Amino acid sequence: MEANIRVVSFFEDVAQERLIGTLIDRIAEDAGVRQRRLRREARVAEPGARVHEQFESFVKQRSDELSGPDVVLVVAIDCNCRRRNERKRQLEDKIWTRPRKGKKVRAAHVIVPTEHVAFCLPDPHIERWYIADQHAFNDVIGAGAAPKLPAYKCERDYYKNMLREALIKAGIRPILGGAEYGELIAQKIDLEQLRKADPAFESFEEELRGALKLVSSGLS
Repeated sequence: MEANIRVVSFFEDVAQERLIGTLIDRIAEDAGVRQRRLRREARVAEPGARVHEQFESFVKQRSDELSGPDVVLVVAIDCNCRRRNERKRQLEDKIWTRPRKGKKVRAAHVIVPTEHVAFCLPDPHIERWYIADQHAFNDVIGAGAAPKLPAYKCERDYYKNMLREALIKAGIRPILGGAEYGELIAQKIDLEQLRKADPAFESFEEELRGALKLVSSGLS
């Protein structure tokens, strides 16, 4: 009997949880990991609080279990107009200790192989992924509902407002701002289209595939 793989995720908000959670299932299936082997667990950050501090607290609280050989850790936080590598480094510093010359190094929070961690960092915001594949959006919301995806724009709430307005025009009252359709859109979205729209997705996909295969082979 094959051992289960635990995918433990930290999401910045419910919009990420609904869309990325389903994308995790799709990537795992494409990587040859049977769905029955996946045990997905998620923590969604509380709104209005500093997400990086919440993530650090999450890592501290669950350090023992995150170190398990059966665990893949997914860290999902928007880039917010920062470069992916910069945002990734900030989050890595919440997990591992980096020695700094001439400075005392604090103990690492958790001993987890870097290869077991995948960083999902939508650039600039997760709402852009919701509308990245207009065919998928129209299939879920209705013909002609998808807004035209503009060139990359770094502006607070720009894509969030665009998603919300598109749903309102389609006659939908988006109580969760569109997150209520995240799972359905993720089931239909063309992954190649998403890779082209945001290279950050491709980076996440590669990291997750590698982590799943490594953990799977170690449990065989």
